[in-house]
Amino acid sequence: MQYLVKEEIKEIQLALLDYIDETCKKHDIPYFLSYGTMLGAIRHKGMIPWDDDIDISLYREDYERLLKIIEEEDHPRYKVLS
Repeated sequence: MQYLVKEEIKEIQLALLDYIDETCKKHDIPYFLSYGTMLGAIRHKGMIPWDDDIDISLYREDYERLLKIIEEEDHPRYKVLS
């Protein structure tokens, strides 16, 4: 089993957020950063050093559209587990 260091995890999280952002923009799905992710963006100009997740918020109907689009696009790296 390969263990990742904290910086590698953050790189993966940012790549996932980039993918979500690109997909939402492509399909006109509004979303926004929330909770610790929004706080980190404002206060730390990035991620909070001790935070370990990414928080985004969407309206329910947009969330359901996004899930459907992600499943249909079948990205080789990202899968939806819900």
